[in-house]
Amino acid sequence: MIKNIETVKKFQDDLIKHVPVNIMENFIIFETLKNQAISMNKWVTNDIEDFDWKIKLARALNGKT
Repeated sequence: MIKNIETVKKFQDDLIKHVPVNIMENFIIFETLKNQAISMNKWVTNDIEDFDWKIKLARALNGKT
């Protein structure tokens, strides 16, 4: 259980500011999770065709949420 949420938020903010985004690593993680979802029959291929969803995905992969 987190007792001091402000400390955690400060840590997260500092981490985001000082750790560069590794796009290839984020893409590999995404592909791994997507493949896992496909193997569990939880991935709907039509979901990715939505343009707004692609923008949200790109922002998330690049740490720009």
